[in-house]
Amino acid sequence: MDDQSRLLRGGPRDAPQRHQSLQAAISWSYELLTPDERRLFRSLAVFRGGFALESAEAVGSGDTLDILDGLTSLVDKSLLRRVTAPDRSARFLMLETIREYGVEQLAAAGELDDAKTRHAGHLASLSEQAEEALGTAEEEGWLHRLWRDTENLRSAIDWSLRSSGHTSARLACGLGWLFYLHGHLTEGRARLGQILQAASNVDDYLRARVVLPAGVLAWSVGEWDQARTWLEQSLELFRLHGDARREAMATAFVGHVARSTGEFEEASKRYQTALSIYRGLGNDWGIAWALFDLGLAARDRGNDDEALALHEQSLALFRKQGYRWGTAWALWNLGVLAHRRGDDVRARDRFAESLALYRGLDDRRGIAQSLEGLAAVIFVAGRLREAARVLSAADALRAGLGAPVALSDRREYDRTLEGVKASMAVDEFEREWTSGRSLEADEAIQLALDAAQPPPPRLRLRQKPRDPLTSRERQVAALIVRGLSNREIATKLSIAERTAISHVEHIMNKLGLHSRAQIAAWAVRHGLDLPTES
Repeated sequence: MDDQSRLLRGGPRDAPQRHQSLQAAISWSYELLTPDERRLFRSLAVFRGGFALESAEAVGSGDTLDILDGLTSLVDKSLLRRVTAPDRSARFLMLETIREYGVEQLAAAGELDDAKTRHAGHLASLSEQAEEALGTAEEEGWLHRLWRDTENLRSAIDWSLRSSGHTSARLACGLGWLFYLHGHLTEGRARLGQILQAASNVDDYLRARVVLPAGVLAWSVGEWDQARTWLEQSLELFRLHGDARREAMATAFVGHVARSTGEFEEASKRYQTALSIYRGLGNDWGIAWALFDLGLAARDRGNDDEALALHEQSLALFRKQGYRWGTAWALWNLGVLAHRRGDDVRARDRFAESLALYRGLDDRRGIAQSLEGLAAVIFVAGRLREAARVLSAADALRAGLGAPVALSDRREYDRTLEGVKASMAVDEFEREWTSGRSLEADEAIQLALDAAQPPPPRLRLRQKPRDPLTSRERQVAALIVRGLSNREIATKLSIAERTAISHVEHIMNKLGLHSRAQIAAWAVRHGLDLPTES
């Protein structure tokens, strides 16, 4: 603000009066306005990051002035700039120096509090409508609408936390989901926590609509006890108020908390309950998510065939609805399963399609996890430098969002990362990791897609008689590259888990290795791979 004020006071002494300073230039334009246009200009200064026509109509104050005529006059006098959004809708921007001048005039006229109250109330209405649209064909459009007004929403929350707990709760309804779906988990968790403290006296139903996304965000950042408390609270309140759709949503997320803490049977039970509720409602969106969640639980138990069938069902439903976010998630999980089964051509295609969808949705967390999936494919192909850079770029995206890898996905992620590290000299890995941190998201995406292309056919030499590993041990080593646990290897090869453990121990002893990551690195160097499953 000080820097902006110095700019306002600057200007050459020999310039015409209206140009001696930016302050004078803005004041000159302001004085050309009619009284109604001045009131409109002042009230629009509460917006940060621009606004749409409907927002100007809701917040602007100009008595008898037609809002569109007023906006046109402000644009003509260079106090506003009109831009066209990607969806071809009109949006209006005010330079920060001009906005600050408008706020000063707003305060001087004694209108600041009223304007901020109208602004927060309007944003709260938009947020509630976005939350209501969850699970409908309008969801994506509403969330996009909110995303364009993120700066306005932040400003409205800051104001309402000091002035109205009720308004801040209304703002949180949709904003919490916006932060979750766009991957801004740390900020979302902090803001909803603040709002819940400020909105302690709101009615139970409104509180439930805040507590649910607050619990979702707490789960997303690993605060499982707090998440469980909030989600169970929302579940009971929605049940009490007869809101079956939101009850099912809360039930599913309680299942996610159980899954994150290793309570797989409890998670499956919650997902089944959610599925029953959604089927009773005839809600295809909810049915698709419940099938997806049951697929996650099956994957956790090592039942990849069951997981594959469930994820294929959820993908078909998401595609039928044209629901891009659910489609991206289902494709990503199908990529994970294809990679585990040794079908890296299919895995690459699934990860690439999910990546394109996440990119279109501007979901940077989703972009990161798709990059990590492609990095696993790149590692198995033996392209170690590229794998390190892609993993680093994904890590940088997550760090910027405060969105760590989910615990349920951590094992396979860690095995890929440790396998890459074990396959490279320390200085080489650090060099590539540093290089990856400097990549822009689009550069990382292109690198990952290029590096994950199927490698040229390798000339497989006949196995030498003195190969250190048996045929079964080579199978086990190839499965370790894919990130499978001992139990999953046992299931895959139809052997006892103790036998799988014994094979892993024999591999380490024969090769002089000390970790599964080293086994994975050895297997990649020696071209071990799995036959693709049909």
